[in-house]
Amino acid sequence: MAYPPPADQWWGLFYYFSTLGAIIGGIVIAFLVLAAIKYRYKPGKPEPEDAPKPGTFPKDRGHLKYLFVLSFVTLSIISTLVVGSFSAFHVLTTPPDKGLDIEVTGFQWAWGFKYPNGVQTVSNLVIPVNQTIVFHVTSSDVKHKFGVPYFKTSIDAIPGQVGEIWIKATSTGDYDILCYELCGVGHAGMIGKITAVSQSQFNQWLENATKQK
Repeated sequence: MAYPPPADQWWGLFYYFSTLGAIIGGIVIAFLVLAAIKYRYKPGKPEPEDAPKPGTFPKDRGHLKYLFVLSFVTLSIISTLVVGSFSAFHVLTTPPDKGLDIEVTGFQWAWGFKYPNGVQTVSNLVIPVNQTIVFHVTSSDVKHKFGVPYFKTSIDAIPGQVGEIWIKATSTGDYDILCYELCGVGHAGMIGKITAVSQSQFNQWLENATKQK
């Protein structure tokens, strides 16, 4: 399934973490099962010479080279995860081009949008497909969080501050806008809608909206 940017970055990171976690989890469980079978108690079988005994320190086990190998593998995995996470974060927060700038203002309990030519809408936003949309997000009252679930992106809407995120719709349709920050009794109803249309339809809509302004 093809995901729109920047959701593809989120899903790529999610699958990477999930695959790595499944592999490591499978290895750990396999070793636990093998150890339980190999070292299970058997009547008449003497304890190993290095078995811990009450009142004495256990003897050293293993080899130093195994420690270095394990440390190297662990450090490599963690470094890859850190680099991948920061790379994805950079993509999610850095628009690939200038695109269409939309001012977003959260307030109890709706979203206000303002286009570059001054056209304003509330709760419903119309955008063209295959064009980068850059949201400049703030709040006029309390803290909100502007999120578009389909694109796996969100950002805090904080009074006095402006944050930026971006999306690019690759197909026409409607996409929900939600508030992810508990902001009062009307929080659950703070739902907006993004309608992605063709470029020609968007141009016509913007022209009509400009005349009615």
